[in-house]
Amino acid sequence: MLRAYKVIILALYVLAALASIGYNFGNGVTVSGGAGILKSGGVISDVDGSSIASVNDWYDSIASGDTHFVTFDGNSYELRSALVKNVTVKELKRNNLDLGIDLQGGTRVLLKPAEKVSADVVNTQIIPVLQSRINAYGLQEIVLRSECDIDGCFVVVEIAGESKDVIERLLASKGNFEAKIPMEIKLSGGRGSLTVGGNSHTIETAGTQISFPADFSLLSQGDSIKLDGVSYEVLNYTNNSVFLSASVLQGNDIENVFTDSTRSVLQATSGGYRFAFSVLLSRDGAERFAKVTSGIGEDPARSGYLKSPIILYLDSKSVTDLSIASDLAGRVLTEISIEGFRSDRKDAAAERSTLQSILKAGALPVGLEIANIESVSASLGSSFIGSAIKSAVFAVVAVAFVVFIRYRSFKIALPMVLTSLGEVVILLGIAAHGNSLPWTAALAASLVLMAFTYQKKIHVEFIDLLGIFLIPLLAIFVSWTVDLAVIAGIIAFIGTGVSQMIIISDEVGRHQLVPISPWEKIKKAFSMVFASAITVISAMFALLFIGVGLVKGFAITSIVGVLVGVLITRPAYSQIVEIVLSRKKN
Repeated sequence: MLRAYKVIILALYVLAALASIGYNFGNGVTVSGGAGILKSGGVISDVDGSSIASVNDWYDSIASGDTHFVTFDGNSYELRSALVKNVTVKELKRNNLDLGIDLQGGTRVLLKPAEKVSADVVNTQIIPVLQSRINAYGLQEIVLRSECDIDGCFVVVEIAGESKDVIERLLASKGNFEAKIPMEIKLSGGRGSLTVGGNSHTIETAGTQISFPADFSLLSQGDSIKLDGVSYEVLNYTNNSVFLSASVLQGNDIENVFTDSTRSVLQATSGGYRFAFSVLLSRDGAERFAKVTSGIGEDPARSGYLKSPIILYLDSKSVTDLSIASDLAGRVLTEISIEGFRSDRKDAAAERSTLQSILKAGALPVGLEIANIESVSASLGSSFIGSAIKSAVFAVVAVAFVVFIRYRSFKIALPMVLTSLGEVVILLGIAAHGNSLPWTAALAASLVLMAFTYQKKIHVEFIDLLGIFLIPLLAIFVSWTVDLAVIAGIIAFIGTGVSQMIIISDEVGRHQLVPISPWEKIKKAFSMVFASAITVISAMFALLFIGVGLVKGFAITSIVGVLVGVLITRPAYSQIVEIVLSRKKN
């Protein structure tokens, strides 16, 4: 039995790969957007005593009722219906394979910086901000990477299961936040007064300009001046009034954005839905707010409110304007509430999440524009998976048929097919985002097997030891997304693998009268196999570094597949052929 140690190692690594890929037999749906209530990535298995098996079950179960008992990650919670309806879900993930958007649906976007930037700027300044926005929004299974060519560097974004409008609202925004308070300064005799934090500043008209005598400043429309630490912009002026805009808050004044259910709400109102959430401000921002509002009087037409609202801007576009309660004037407030309104509940929830994520993550160093966008529906992705599985099955069946015709023996054809399937399983197990325990256990078992083999004085090749260590290390530290390019690589890998196993079979079975050992024949066959493997790896390494997008997935699959074949499956198959043909000769 120990003389077939290569076959045992192959079996151990196939079992480790199957465990790494895994399979979730449970029922439920995965939370993709918790709306500050449930953590994204958790599983909802039951609502009001009814088992949830699909996304449709979830939405049917929360369609009516004031409260719901939701079983989330094994714990039961009583939640109000208005809050539960903000939670978005997707189908439960059944295994640890990370499928690309072309297999499960989603959106792939190419974001182009507004100005030419280096790969270092993209990787260290742009992508981290985008990742923070994504995390705050509650999205999962996002791929962010940089791609560079002679025209500059781009950001490639792949979001599984999401529509392109999420990308446009969330990622293509630069994220410059500013809050301004407009105000009107009445003039009498060409002179008026602006109060900032208890200090009065005189304003006078000077022909086509206005002046601040104390600061010796002459300003035209669009000019700005800083008074007591607050920046004021001249919007317009007439003979009777000067219209100014005070910048009270900027992006760096936001220290935290609250998303919990007590400080982030969504309520049905007349004609639509109102959303609100709290923001924690820096001390400097709170003091600027106090300085500006101290000089604004109460609105005579609206008791309890100041004459001027506070207007929120994102990338110089007005997001919303909020009334300021008169009792807040002059107060240093480090927590304020941002509100908005949308006619549709889904739009209101999406707008709230977008604002929260952008404000929390901060601004990008440069603006981004969508250079290209493509979407794949979930149904189309499912059809891709079906077609890919059919292609793989057809390839295996075709190989089995051809091998049987060639050798007229199931003892050769069956091990070849099973070895090919084992190669595919190991390759997928390495690609899977599973835990390292199965591979660690397989490595330990293989080392114990090698110890017994050495004790029995059975010759062990260096390549066997290399495979025993390298394949588990690849599985522990390397993983990648399975998409159409990877499946194409697997199908091509099956063909090249079988061709190499045919070389081994022919070389071992040829010239039976020649008095050389089966091992010498296998060494001769392996010299050809190694030459082919080195050629493939060299070509794929070049493709890995100069290729972009889907081409890299094909290159990674090919390189890892060749390593699995040369280090694990080909040696195991050669051992099987040696045993089968030796018995046949006897």
